[in-house]
Amino acid sequence: MRRFLVSGLFVWVSALVAQAAQAAPIGYDCTLNPKVKNGLLSPGLFIAHDPATGRVLVSDPMALHVNNGQPVAARMVSDGAKRDVFSWELKFTNRAQQKARLRYRATYFKADNRISVVVTPVGYSNRIMAKGTCKVGAVSKIHKR
Repeated sequence: MRRFLVSGLFVWVSALVAQAAQAAPIGYDCTLNPKVKNGLLSPGLFIAHDPATGRVLVSDPMALHVNNGQPVAARMVSDGAKRDVFSWELKFTNRAQQKARLRYRATYFKADNRISVVVTPVGYSNRIMAKGTCKVGAVSKIHKR
């Protein structure tokens, strides 16, 4: 599954490497332990961030399902000394033909490679959370794993 998540980003990253040689795109290859097994958060999450352009893409099974097999655009909310924070939103029509929106927020803690991901269904008060760890490095190196 990890190879599938990363391969979708590899073409994008290859193009970025050709354009911006000064800063290599960074990959966060994360393994999560979701407490609720409903598919909104899965055990695998991949985030690619290009510091040169600010572009961020996220890939996990839910994002790929909702976005026709493509990673979704995200944004870097914070790039601090202790943590990086990313956010993204998924919009889709559910099985009952209702419009649905999910807001995701991932916080990566640099000191110990931990990550915390929270998803909030828009219009509801509940939140679903998962914690895990990430391997972080140049996307081209992470892709070879």
